[in-house]
Amino acid sequence: MFINIYCKDFLYCATNAYQRYSCMKHFLAIVLVFCFHICYCQQIVDVNVDSLNNNVENAGTAQDRVRALCDLSFAYYRVSPDSGLRYGFEALDLARKVSYENGVANAHKHIAINYIALSEYAKAIENLLAALAIFEKLEDKEQIASVYNKLGLVYSYNNDPKALSYCEKALHLYKSINDTNGIAQVYGNMGNVYFFLAKYSEALSAYKLALDQCKKQQDRYGMAQNIQNIAMVNTVNADYSEAFDNTKQALSINEQLNNLYGLAISKGNMGVLYLYVLKDSVTKFKLPVGRTQALQTAIQYLEESIKLSQKLGAIDIAQNFYKDLSEAESLIGNANNALKYYKRYNEYKDSIYSRKNLQKIAYLETERDIYIKDKQIQINELKLEKRNSQILLISIAGILVLLVLVVLFKERRKSERLLLNILPTVIAARLKNKEHPIADYLPEVSVLFVDMVGFTKYTSETDPKKVVNMLNEIFTIFDDIAGKYKMEKIKTIGDCYMAVAGAPIAMQNHTEAAANMALEIKSMITSIRENFGDHIDFRVGLDCGPAIGGVLGKRKFVYDIWGDTVNTASRMESSGAAGEIHCTSNFKTATDKLFVFTARELMQIKSKGLMQTWLLIAKK
Repeated sequence: MFINIYCKDFLYCATNAYQRYSCMKHFLAIVLVFCFHICYCQQIVDVNVDSLNNNVENAGTAQDRVRALCDLSFAYYRVSPDSGLRYGFEALDLARKVSYENGVANAHKHIAINYIALSEYAKAIENLLAALAIFEKLEDKEQIASVYNKLGLVYSYNNDPKALSYCEKALHLYKSINDTNGIAQVYGNMGNVYFFLAKYSEALSAYKLALDQCKKQQDRYGMAQNIQNIAMVNTVNADYSEAFDNTKQALSINEQLNNLYGLAISKGNMGVLYLYVLKDSVTKFKLPVGRTQALQTAIQYLEESIKLSQKLGAIDIAQNFYKDLSEAESLIGNANNALKYYKRYNEYKDSIYSRKNLQKIAYLETERDIYIKDKQIQINELKLEKRNSQILLISIAGILVLLVLVVLFKERRKSERLLLNILPTVIAARLKNKEHPIADYLPEVSVLFVDMVGFTKYTSETDPKKVVNMLNEIFTIFDDIAGKYKMEKIKTIGDCYMAVAGAPIAMQNHTEAAANMALEIKSMITSIRENFGDHIDFRVGLDCGPAIGGVLGKRKFVYDIWGDTVNTASRMESSGAAGEIHCTSNFKTATDKLFVFTARELMQIKSKGLMQTWLLIAKK
């Protein structure tokens, strides 16, 4: 049997990896369960801390006390990692005093386990490498394999290619000593690494092998974990029938075991499965209930999951499910709840993001230190053989590295300038942080469309170069006006110009900004005609309301927004009059105290039906 720890930071990384894939293929965003295993040949049981304390007090020799302290350190990793670290360092100090090498190595390993539980991966790696050096000296294959397995897992949290190499080394050693517990652990961890690398076929095979080992050992915790991970891969492949069956099995086992972490994730995943089957327009899979009941079921599962997650302090789990809960509430028509849960999702996300940056910095510093130590050893060895040639090689290497860094720096600056030229700053920053695809719910925005009247006829009679130059100058004017009112240009399609206020950063006065831009464009028509002719005229359309914004695809990234608000603003433009600003009742109501409007007759709007619309005239 083996111990399972639900690692919240691993869950966060896995979720991002899956969202990048699923949004491209199925528009899914399901929370995944990833566990790591600590092999101690026992099931998860209530730890009798008093008994372990007695073992420490009654230890006959220093070595016995070291072993007892290590046991106590391990007992605390799930309930109080800080206490686990305290006992681990006490064991380390004592083992060093009595020159007990095996004790020193085990103390380092148990210290690492507690650092993993605290998500301090850099310190975990340092202690695992210290333990590995001693176990290799002692030629203890079982312990070497155990450390390799943990190193593979920790490196996988940071998508480091070394993760798979360590897992393979651990598997080879466990097979050589016929350790079935260790083999099961490594297969599960290899499945996790393959999943991060988007090798879903290999991940599925690894999880099934791990599940087979768990069944043979009757390890129900491991069974629940691997069944849920198999459900994850089936969801990626849009095999919803299998995904539902797998998730139900995992949920049932976790309920029987009263495994609260497992229940939190299984319940949340079940809710998300209901939600995204409803959203998948191409799937042939049919839910056993109607749309409304399915949404209610999804909301119930997600609420139960979040309640459990908060009880456990697992904010990473709650964060992801808050986003799905917000979407489910929106689909069922509960706009207030949808907004409330989306705000909570963002609050949790900001907290987690700050923590991730600190952990990533610590991880990179550790990797740098390890790299420097390895290189220093090589340098010292070479100095003994060819001191003069080593100095020359180091000098050449330094120059080459400097040249490469200069080139990389210049290319990076160039790519950053290009990225900022085509994307909003905040969106470009998120893409640089490997958040892709990006999809945000925008509760309140104002959308503006401007279209040139008679452009098709004009282009058929005019030199193409002249047409392009004219559009370039006009759209440059529009860009300047948009910047003045802090609006974001979204795109141009032919002679049509689209801008938005309130995206990607929310604005309290988004309707006022859009109205001001529209009026200024209208006031510029006279000067534009002086430059390009009296035939130039524009129609302007405005609407306000909720929308969705994001970046899709692999190449030629473009920030865009979608939704009924966008479509309605476009309809206002196309059904408007030349030289006028046509807007909806929503927009008029939002800005009525600041601007003057004139009512138009009721008119039939394409795809919207009969509508009362208005012309924006001027500021009050």
